[in-house]
Order: sequence, then C-alpha cells, then structure tokens
Amino acid sequence: MRLALQFARRYLFSRKSTNAINVITAVSMLGITVCTAAFILILSVFNGFEGLVTKLYDSFYPDIRIEATEGKVFVPDDSLQQYLAQHPDVREVAEVVEENGLLVYDGRQQPATIKGVNTAFVDVTGLDTSMAYGDTFLLEDDTYQYAVIGSGIDQALQVGQLKDPLHSLSVFMPRRGGGRSLIPLNEFERDEILVWGVFVIQDDFDNQYIFTPIDFVRNLLDYEEEVTALEVALQPNRPLARTTQEIARALGPAYQVKSRYQQNALLYQVMNAERLVVYLILTFVLVIVAFNMIGSLSMIVIEKKRDISVLKAMGATTRQVRQIFLAEGVLQSVISLIIGFVLATALVLAQQYLGLIPIQSSGTFVVQYYPVALNPWDYLFVALIVLALGFAASWFPAVRAARQYALQDLS
Repeated sequence: MRLALQFARRYLFSRKSTNAINVITAVSMLGITVCTAAFILILSVFNGFEGLVTKLYDSFYPDIRIEATEGKVFVPDDSLQQYLAQHPDVREVAEVVEENGLLVYDGRQQPATIKGVNTAFVDVTGLDTSMAYGDTFLLEDDTYQYAVIGSGIDQALQVGQLKDPLHSLSVFMPRRGGGRSLIPLNEFERDEILVWGVFVIQDDFDNQYIFTPIDFVRNLLDYEEEVTALEVALQPNRPLARTTQEIARALGPAYQVKSRYQQNALLYQVMNAERLVVYLILTFVLVIVAFNMIGSLSMIVIEKKRDISVLKAMGATTRQVRQIFLAEGVLQSVISLIIGFVLATALVLAQQYLGLIPIQSSGTFVVQYYPVALNPWDYLFVALIVLALGFAASWFPAVRAARQYALQDLS
C-alpha cells in the first residue's frame, strides 16, 4: 500500500501531458473542497440557530413538568412533595397555576395566559435572565403584588408606567361555576395588579404570557392549594431522560411527567427533520461533484497506460495497479477535505468573534449576527461522507484500469 501511495502522490502532483487533465483534476478537487466547506458552514449556522432556540426555550420551560393525568388541577399531597424534596437529582420545585384571562390597561384589552408561580419559580427557569425592563424578576414585596408581562403584551397594551400604583393592570378570569347570570360582566372575576417588568424570550411567549404570584391567580379562581403543574429543576449535569423516567415510575399513572424535550416535542422533531434534509441535500451535491473525480481519474488512467504496462511487465499484480488509482482518488479526497475543513473553520471562527455577517431584521432580534457553532460530530460525519464518495468514485476507474491492461498483457 505504501508503494501505491507513492505512485498516487507522483501522479497527482506531476505535470500531465495534456493540460486539460490538470484542469479537470483541479476542478474536481475544488468542487470537493467547496462542498466540504459549505457542508460545515451550513451545519454550523444550523447548530448556532438550534443552540439559540434551545437556549431561549430553556429559559422558559423547566427541566421536568408534572401534571395530572385526569383533570386540570390537582393538590400535591405530602407524599409527592416529600418524594421530590428527597430526590437526589431534584434541585428545586415550583408550584404553578395557569389559566387564560383578559388583560385591561387604560382601556386597551389583550387576551393572555396568566401563570401564577411561587417564589421558587425563579430558580426553576432562567426567566430572570430575559428581563428587558425591570431590575429583577420580582412578583411581590411587603406592600404590593406584581406582574411580569411579555414584550408583545406590553406593546399591545402600551404599558407606560411600571410599578406605579396609579396605573394598575386589570385581570379578568371566568368565574368558576359561572354561566347563570344574565349580565356577562358578572361571569368574570377581576383583580388589579401592578406591572413590575417586561421579559423578552420569543414571540410565542412574549405575546401570550404574564407571570403573577400564585396566590393572585388562586384568589381569582377560588382555589386553595390546587396547582395545574409542578415544575422541577434538576441538579447540574444530571441525566434528564433517566430522571424523568424514574420520577414517572415513582408517581404512577395518576401523573404525566414530561422532560423539557417532551414538552417541546414538535420543536425538536422539526429541527431534527431540518438537519436530516440538510444532510441529504448536501450529500446529493457531493455525489454530483464525485462524477468529476471519475472523469479526472479515467483520463489519468488513459494517460498512464504505458506506466501500467511497465509495472505489469515488472511483475505488478492487478490488485497493486488497482490500489494505485484507488489511492489516487482517496488522496484527492483527503487533500480537498482538509482544505475545506480549514477554510470552513476559519470562516466560522471569524463569524463568532468578528461578526462578519449581520442579521438583517426590521424588528429587534435577540442577536445581531448570524449565530454559528462548530460541532466535532459534523466534521466526523462529513469526513466519512467525503471519503466514502471518494473511494466509490475511484473504484470504477481503478478496476477498469487493472482489468483492461491485464487483458492487453495476455493478448
């Protein structure tokens, strides 16, 4: 094999008798280089956006969410609370009461989902890191109760004053057991709350949610200790899937226990499907480029027919001749692969640290430049594809050369 590599390197870098062969070989290698770099660049952009979206969703959704299998609310009994408190993987548990309602501010109305949470909620999610207005994520103090609203709701209601007792937010919720009054307004419970701050995560959340103390929502719904869900934060670096299954088995069929990924199953399915489509498209492009390699290697075989005849006369076997041209194709692929990797890595790092390409957005986006992220598994996957296609593209010319000139020797 070492001898085959020496011949392959000689054939690749030596000047060909016909300049067209040099051009075709260069074009073939350039095509593989560009496709390799494009493969890494596109996957890096995909990784960047995937990481950004995952980070945004992680700041809203807990590691694990526990809901009742039947019914909208449940009362967490002592055994459930004790189990979660003593579980070694559980760091914090927040009680949540969530209900749809109507917000009214200065005559403007906006439907929203009101999510009442207890004081542990700020340690369960990363919502405190997503505050656009307001110093911290605070829902109550010794004097007042507060609401933290999404930026979309803030724009719809045009909330001008924060933490101002003279400008409170009215919250309306359907009265439990309603439907008997002839006056529609009597079918709703109403309460006032001050706006503490505004959060910005993603439009799906910003346009829909506001956060209040859990007692505020319970009073509106005439609840005592009921919750719609328990949201659980795990200790750092704990196995999410295994812990979720363990808690689900322990709680039994009366509860639905969902990990962060199960809470957003559709999102992750879409991202995985998009990644698969990217792989297939770019692999198809590489297959097309590989045909150039077949053409260049076939022309090299024709040019080196005298060398092959000499090698056969000196005792070279058909297998050794075949190895020379297989090594030629693999060598072209490896060189193109390395150059493509270096080029793509340099561009990705430049985008990360210099921000070469900004995001053109008419609104306010969470980042100013296209997010990118390198993934070692992408390099491995692309390398396997390129080398496999390079070997496959080399096989036909190599086998044909070995068989053809072996038959000529026999004749």
